[in-house]
Amino acid sequence: MVDVRLPNGFVNIDAVVDEEEKNPASRDAIATGRRSVAEHYYADGPKSLSWYRLTRGWSQKELARRLGSSQSYVARLGAGDIDPQVSTLQRLAAVFEVPAAELLEAAIRAASPTAAAPHSR
Repeated sequence: MVDVRLPNGFVNIDAVVDEEEKNPASRDAIATGRRSVAEHYYADGPKSLSWYRLTRGWSQKELARRLGSSQSYVARLGAGDIDPQVSTLQRLAAVFEVPAAELLEAAIRAASPTAAAPHSR
């Protein structure tokens, strides 16, 4: 991770969240917020990799930890910037406890040039 100096008055949100998640009550509240994002912004369309992650209340960093990968790799997967290998889909399926074929569909949608962004209800 690159250490970048922020302008005066700016806060590194990743550092704030990391610090807050050390407190169990704050960690639970943040996870609840992530589940709410999944419900309100990802529920109307087909399931995406972000939907699977957020419904569990996980950050990209947490999914990466469970997957044995990096946060940046998880971000690129979710954005459809890279095509996952079969072994990655199998690991994701194990982590999410869903069939790999279900995640393959989500990965194909993410990589599609016409993939829709999440939207509000």
